[in-house]
Amino acid sequence: TLTEEEKVERAKQWGPKIINDGDEAAPNKDDPNGIATLSPTAFDGLVRKLLHALITNDEWYAVLGGHSAAAGHGNQFQQNKQITFHHLMEPVFDKLGIRLVSRNMGQGGVGTLQFSIGGKDLYGEADIMEWDSAMTEKGNTVDLWNKQAILSGERVPVILSPFHFNVAAETNGTAMMGNIMVDAPMVPPTPDDAEQAQAVPWAAQHLDGRAEKYNAICW
Repeated sequence: TLTEEEKVERAKQWGPKIINDGDEAAPNKDDPNGIATLSPTAFDGLVRKLLHALITNDEWYAVLGGHSAAAGHGNQFQQNKQITFHHLMEPVFDKLGIRLVSRNMGQGGVGTLQFSIGGKDLYGEADIMEWDSAMTEKGNTVDLWNKQAILSGERVPVILSPFHFNVAAETNGTAMMGNIMVDAPMVPPTPDDAEQAQAVPWAAQHLDGRAEKYNAICW
């Protein structure tokens, strides 16, 4: 059982960090707390989307667009983050009477430009969309992705992307922008001591280049 102080610390560590509309959502490495940054508009929109799906027993769509690493190439597909998100959250949504639909639309070699042109005709409807293609794309391509996510389809999603450009100003503050804090040290590094490392869950035993070396192979 957690103490009240531990509950407060847990909420800081794993909850969203609210930032001003229009601010870039790059993680602050001096402040590792928070699993994501959301503008007040995005946080309010996320709450309303979840409440609407809960009240109406609607479907709720989570979509990932990105490059090969986001798609899970070179690893077991079932371990990519979108499938993992669905594995963890689908039972929770089901208990609330919501059908969760998660789509991993990442693909290697071409980035997101082609999908941006097709918009929701290719991505499908989305309540939350994450852009994860920073290894291969920057600039206007990402701005197009953000705007197509808003303009195409019937649902306007909460957008998770490190690049916001002027979307907040151009939409008069109505765009729902945020970002996943992927670089924040939320999980502590594995202890250097091999015996202590055995007490850490296997998936986190070799963070920050500790000891084990991985091979990207087809399993």
